[in-house]
Amino acid sequence: MRQRVCHVILKMTMICLQFATIHFGRPKAGTQSEMNSSVISKAIELRDPTLPGKALTEIDLLLRSTADLNEKVYLLFSKSSCLGILGNFDEARQQLTLALQQGPDDPEIRLTVEFNEGLLCQQQRNYSEALKRFSVVLSTHAKGLSRPERALALRATTPQ
Repeated sequence: MRQRVCHVILKMTMICLQFATIHFGRPKAGTQSEMNSSVISKAIELRDPTLPGKALTEIDLLLRSTADLNEKVYLLFSKSSCLGILGNFDEARQQLTLALQQGPDDPEIRLTVEFNEGLLCQQQRNYSEALKRFSVVLSTHAKGLSRPERALALRATTPQ
């Protein structure tokens, strides 16, 4: 069971990280988020518990100053990831809820929220719940993940 969960998590992580980069991407050039994205990216990518504090400070400042929907959603997802690294799972889920409220009918936001909920379950070592959530993500969003433009973009970012 654990091996199956790890395989699904790895597959979903690759798909969703590629998707998030394609859809939400890096913040737009010239935006405040773009200038601070290296602090935020390092905190998330390195998963070092000493880094999210500074990233959370930056994220909170940027959230107060942006009106751009994609930038706000990117920041809320980043905040959720940082809180998850710190083990603040309830707060991390609250950020996902806020992100979903920004675009409740947006399938890309919903996909990312649902995937991140699975990641939080995995971080809490609740592997059976993580597997359930990832399975729902795959079955619910399979059609959208296989759209031609997404498939081409995923192929271009997948290591051979």
